Amino acid sequence: MPLILIIFLLIFNAAQPAFAGENYSDAYHADRNYCISDGDCAVREGLCGPEIMNIHFDNSDLIRMQALVKCLPVEPPAGLLKCDHNKCVATPADALACPKDARMCPDGTTLSRIGPDCEFAPCPQKRPRLRPDKYHTNMLFCRQDTECGIREGACGLEVMNIYFDNGPLIASRPHVECAEAREYRNPRCESKKCVADPVPLVPNNSP
Repeated sequence: MPLILIIFLLIFNAAQPAFAGENYSDAYHADRNYCISDGDCAVREGLCGPEIMNIHFDNSDLIRMQALVKCLPVEPPAGLLKCDHNKCVATPADALACPKDARMCPDGTTLSRIGPDCEFAPCPQKRPRLRPDKYHTNMLFCRQDTECGIREGACGLEVMNIYFDNGPLIASRPHVECAEAREYRNPRCESKKCVADPVPLVPNNSP
């Protein structure tokens, strides 16, 4: 065999990992932090509580020694476990960056990924409208008699549909000048408009 080829083979073999080959069992058991992929890493019971190690390491001796050693309190490792240069490590949760893609909800709301799992937040629930917008923009609009009523307005009782938001009318009372308040009865819908019979005013006979 040519000398150059022999030298190349020696250099190539020296550059290989110490545990090359299909069976990495020796490496896993000799170094509890050894790994090849992220799936090799887990949080397992160690000498002083939970710690990061590969899933193949025999930790039974560490567990048995727990009664013989005095350890400070240990917090379980937090973050995403990964295999970094053949060593199991944890990436701090606050260092994780979620993908920048977005989700479009049916109502047009755009959601981004949030939380430690980088999941999309749920779309807001669509609030069903009891009636079309016309009921809310035109207080006299109606389609049937049961949609009409006598309700509080800017100047006392007024005829309007039962779906109209009369809150702003009531709030405007201190700022409007009203004629004498009237009373109504028999609210009904005529030609898509709420009407009612005004109650005749009682003459004021006081001197």
